[in-house]
Amino acid sequence: MRLQRIASLLVVVVLLVSCAARPASLSTRETVGRWVTKGPHGEQGTIDFDGDRTFVGNELPGNDFFSGNTAESDGPADWGSQDRIAGTWDLWKDSASNEFYVKVDITGRLGGTKFIVGSAGDELTLEYPVGHIDDGNYVTFRHAAG
Repeated sequence: MRLQRIASLLVVVVLLVSCAARPASLSTRETVGRWVTKGPHGEQGTIDFDGDRTFVGNELPGNDFFSGNTAESDGPADWGSQDRIAGTWDLWKDSASNEFYVKVDITGRLGGTKFIVGSAGDELTLEYPVGHIDDGNYVTFRHAAG
């Protein structure tokens, strides 16, 4: 009887862990609109994703939205200066990892860079890695209310 309880508990734990590990998804409707990121001292930047698949980012941390092969993008986020970006976007799912991304082409800088779709509780997030992805430095955006 005790072994059966332990086995049942293990099944529940495995199910909970596997559900929590599923990547978040994102629809076009959920993507369109203003996404906000905040710096450590109250700074605030925005990205507006439009329905025509264009975007504009304003008051973003400076020197971060460049190729990972440049000194400008080593991380962590540089909130000491500001940046403005624009370009086009699309939704993308990696078939190998099942992860969802908002893939963006930043005019004059980056093509095909990824904003990782995640979640914080019930809220969807977009995370942009600054520097090497394994360093854990991200600029995290949340969809603005309204």
